[in-house]
Amino acid sequence: MYSIHLHIVWVTKYGKKVLKGEIVREECRKKNVDILKGDVSAEHVHIMVSIPPHVAISRLVQHIKGKSAYILLSQFQQPRGQYWGRHI
Repeated sequence: MYSIHLHIVWVTKYGKKVLKGEIVREECRKKNVDILKGDVSAEHVHIMVSIPPHVAISRLVQHIKGKSAYILLSQFQQPRGQYWGRHI
């Protein structure tokens, strides 16, 4: 565990219930990021993480949000039309 702890929070566009916790957890694991506490619900992420010193905060959040959106949009055709510009 590293001593760089971050509190990360975001919500989906229009509060749509589309997020999946396993996607966020898997992407954190791939980046060697420990989720210390928090919750990933269908419409928001609220987590405390410990990150390695070489990981840029902005890149980490960009990666987690981008990968989550990519996976969700590729798995489910239904949400695509609901979001202008394919944003989740």
